[in-house]
Amino acid sequence: MPELSEQHALTKDGHHSSPIHIVVNGWWLRNNAVGVGVYLERLLSILSGQEGVSLTVATPLGIPLPDTLCNHIDTVSLWSPRIGHPLFNEFLWDQTVARLARRYPKSIYFSPSPSYLLKPPLRVVCCIHDCIPHVFPVYMGKSHIRRWIIE
Repeated sequence: MPELSEQHALTKDGHHSSPIHIVVNGWWLRNNAVGVGVYLERLLSILSGQEGVSLTVATPLGIPLPDTLCNHIDTVSLWSPRIGHPLFNEFLWDQTVARLARRYPKSIYFSPSPSYLLKPPLRVVCCIHDCIPHVFPVYMGKSHIRRWIIE
């Protein structure tokens, strides 16, 4: 088993000796009533109550953090360029949040869905919920924009 770095060294009682900072891609909080938005809101609710974990949630301008979340979460509203197509907008947003995460070199960048990063931070955690594009190729669409971004 690899040794933990000093940043993540454990104390005798199993707790981290220094806090873990997580920069969260909050794109999906704009629709927190279904799917990935529900998952992200519930995960943030759980993580916000954990000792030794600090969270910075980046949301697009105009997308507030849900009221159900604890006040222990720092939020950053960021502007991101938009070029019309929703998939390209999401791709540009991912780059914006990755840039923020790189400002905190010891942080972990977390995305609740695949993020296609041109210049990823040092530590990245990405959650993949399903394999829809592989099971239902029609999901990729006729224009192949999703395929271009994903592959």
